[in-house]
Amino acid sequence: MIIILQELTKPIEEQLLTEFYQLTAMIEEMQNKGIIAGFTQEKIEKVKNDKIEKVYKYMDYSEEKGLLEKSFNSK
Repeated sequence: MIIILQELTKPIEEQLLTEFYQLTAMIEEMQNKGIIAGFTQEKIEKVKNDKIEKVYKYMDYSEEKGLLEKSFNSK
């Protein structure tokens, strides 16, 4: 069963990573052209950490409402 799930998620994983790196490439190109400014490393880490905290908050809420299994939300 785990092998089947891994096989099904491989194309999704590849698609997700492809979209992420394509977006990253365009952001970097706009920064190089001076169209947009970049963030400091500290700001990047804050944005990432804030997002992770927000996701876990809503996962906890979904668990409380019975919409997400406890085993899925393991921090």
